[in-house]
Amino acid sequence: MAPCLRSSPCREKFFTRGNMFIGGAGIEHAKLVDLVGEHFSSVKPGGPIPCPPTEYRGGEFRLQEQNSIDGLTR
Repeated sequence: MAPCLRSSPCREKFFTRGNMFIGGAGIEHAKLVDLVGEHFSSVKPGGPIPCPPTEYRGGEFRLQEQNSIDGLTR
């Protein structure tokens, strides 16, 4: 386990029910629900971590097509 995940403050901040997604493929739904309950029942409830709004700092770039023998742009 990564060192950050072992520390309690990091775990309490990031490992909450509101921050987790669990998906399964090739397993029966009931079995997945049982396994999640068994392994994640101690995870505390909580919502997403608030993030400051992002600021757009981009621009525009247009690639001009160049005709080639095979018709692919390079």
